[in-house]
Amino acid sequence: MELNLASTSSSKPHLRGPSNNKGKAKGSWRKRRREQVIQRVHAQKRQRPSNRSQPKSTAFRLQADEFSSGIDKENLANAVGSATPAKAKAANAPGKVRPSSSDSVAKLPNLITVGGSDADEKQKKERELPKKSKVHFKDTAPVADKPDQRPETVNATLDILGRDPIRISEGKESQTSGTAPTDPSGATKTSKEDDMFGISSFEETGLYPSVARHLTNRMQLEFPTLIQEKVLKAMLNLGNGQNSIDVLVRSATGSGKTLAYLLPIAHYLLNRSRRVTREKGSLGVIIVPTRELADQVEEVAERVFRPWHWIVVGCVRGGESKHREKARLRKGVNVLVATPGRLLDHMRNTRSFTYEHCEFLVLDEADRLLDLGFEAAIKEVIENLDTQAKRVNPEVGPVRSNILLSATLRNDVEKLAEFSLKSPVEISVGQGHDTKSSFAMPMQLRQHFCIVEQRHRLVTLASLLRLRSLKGMSKDSLKNEEHDGPPCKIIVFFSTCDSVDFHYDLLRKASLPKELQKDQAVDLKEKLLPLKVLRIHGNHTQSDRVEALRTFRRSERAVLFCTDVAARGLDLKGLTFAIQYDPPTGGQGEELEYLHRAGRTARIGAQGDALLFLLPSERAYIGKLETKGVSISEVSGSAAMAALYPKVILSRQESISYGTRLVTSVLQESFENIVKEDGELKGQAVSGFQAYCRAYATHARDVRYFFHVRNLHLGHVARAFVLGDKPAELSQMMSELKAARTTIEADQQGSVKKSETKKKGDIARAIAEGEKQPYNDQQSALARRRRERGRGQESFKELAMEFGA
Repeated sequence: MELNLASTSSSKPHLRGPSNNKGKAKGSWRKRRREQVIQRVHAQKRQRPSNRSQPKSTAFRLQADEFSSGIDKENLANAVGSATPAKAKAANAPGKVRPSSSDSVAKLPNLITVGGSDADEKQKKERELPKKSKVHFKDTAPVADKPDQRPETVNATLDILGRDPIRISEGKESQTSGTAPTDPSGATKTSKEDDMFGISSFEETGLYPSVARHLTNRMQLEFPTLIQEKVLKAMLNLGNGQNSIDVLVRSATGSGKTLAYLLPIAHYLLNRSRRVTREKGSLGVIIVPTRELADQVEEVAERVFRPWHWIVVGCVRGGESKHREKARLRKGVNVLVATPGRLLDHMRNTRSFTYEHCEFLVLDEADRLLDLGFEAAIKEVIENLDTQAKRVNPEVGPVRSNILLSATLRNDVEKLAEFSLKSPVEISVGQGHDTKSSFAMPMQLRQHFCIVEQRHRLVTLASLLRLRSLKGMSKDSLKNEEHDGPPCKIIVFFSTCDSVDFHYDLLRKASLPKELQKDQAVDLKEKLLPLKVLRIHGNHTQSDRVEALRTFRRSERAVLFCTDVAARGLDLKGLTFAIQYDPPTGGQGEELEYLHRAGRTARIGAQGDALLFLLPSERAYIGKLETKGVSISEVSGSAAMAALYPKVILSRQESISYGTRLVTSVLQESFENIVKEDGELKGQAVSGFQAYCRAYATHARDVRYFFHVRNLHLGHVARAFVLGDKPAELSQMMSELKAARTTIEADQQGSVKKSETKKKGDIARAIAEGEKQPYNDQQSALARRRRERGRGQESFKELAMEFGA
């Protein structure tokens, strides 16, 4: 019995009406239903926008960068072209022909904004505007909605770059204000005498008169700094019967701590009835954490003791010849500067090293010594000094003045002070009410931070270096190959050695794109950085590191790319700008490492700026720095990039956005062309990318909340290293590079072994033929005499045994 669906009186919507199947088999409605569904799916696919991959041209990269900014196709075409914003608006007017630079954009989708129905309605309304209306950027918003483009952040950026501040008002363009630049950090400006220097002269502190005259006449130092004045008064005015004193010093970086402990040593070595002789050995031992700091302290000590030739200054440090150091120690070194490891090595193995009469022990940068793991070595050195002093004078024991200097008084520093000092006199100079928890920062140091997206970090760094180097330069000086101009010294800190090598080679080869030149009609190849570019890191040999630092000190205009090897104690004269491109990593006190990096500038009363690069996910790290007493202000990365565009109007927010997009696109394309042409540079980029990711995962636990490796966008990190490949492709490329390097090293080792084998064969043939050995005649003759002596003894023993003697 069949059920006729049409005859049933039911209101259910799923029941069909009378069937129109004319001669079709039963059940064919299922087939028709399937066909309808398939047709509907195909219709939906045809209505969807095309997802084809567009060619990676300048327009496409600009579209990808500003995908969330809401720019339509016409504005994007004008942004890519060489026309200014005003010309771009005129080109989009009705009846005008679109410029040729927009041909590559014509194939792009009509909309590149990401948003919901509100964004679509907004675009529809703008397309329905009258013909005489102007075209505006879609990202035009109130200034308060963009923290990176607030007036105070833009003015802080212009202050760093040496430009006059501007006044930004919503909707109207304003001229440059005539007010003087304000201090973004909010610190009150005081004179150098009030900030750094004391009120007493060197003679009034009780310093030995000839030393005071030498400082004033030859070293041009009229007054001591505050820390020098306090240390001299404490150490030179001892009580009756007191032969030594222990001092614990805490002061800001660049406050003159080196002379604070060298001057008391000079005072007591000269203020005695008999001259100091080399036979006495080391009377003053100064321990520093790094080789570069040891070299600097030795240079300052030689300047202090130059008039008194009988006082010998020397240095022992890693990377130097032990044989030469042993020869100097055998003759005697009165003031010895040393790194902990090499000093302990000589105490154990150099018998001619005399230090039982040591009168001064200085532990400079004690917090850094502990961070580098030298605590055990320092304790053994102190025990050896005490043992030798008791051996010489068992009744009295060690009579030695100990000086410990540190920027902060952490728990481990206090424990070291308890072990090495006895009833110390504490001397502190610096900011902050709580001397144990806050940092001692120079008053004349202006500290800034910049929030930059990962993919725009390289362009922002290049823009800042370019604009800072142009500060006070004329147009003629740019054409000069020597790049004459006002002094400009910049230091940039990276987290890894590979990153230093990549940025050094890239920015040294980069030239300024024609779109960013002021005179585009003249075909002039201008360098991006009109500075001498230098680098230093731990993988370099000691001679290369010393030479790089000396070149940087002698140069008037230079930029130094480095790791934390140059973050402690180095006094780089004329350095006015310190950039921390990568935040400090891998230490117990990363905030303290930030302090020492920033302290390379603003030394001895000079003005200086320090800039810290941060990602948007790392903004909360500023709060942690502020809890340590750091006063820091924000600058605009967008304004720095836009200022590189010659025709930008920094008082208009839409002009800043336009210039930022243009500079980002043009500079990134220029960097990509350099990397594509240089295979070795691309290998360095891959190595730097992987090293950066590994270093980012080594942040300490207390700051890992701000610097978590999961917050990194690996694609954006790769773009910051000018890499367009996927992370998986990069790892494969890195394995291929390692394999190639291994093959090259194996070939080099094989050639070395072949040459050594050939030399040995030549020597063996020469010996067999009775000829004189052509290699190392003196050593071979000595070895021959020893062999002959040994053979004679063996022959005598054989004869004695044979005849029973």
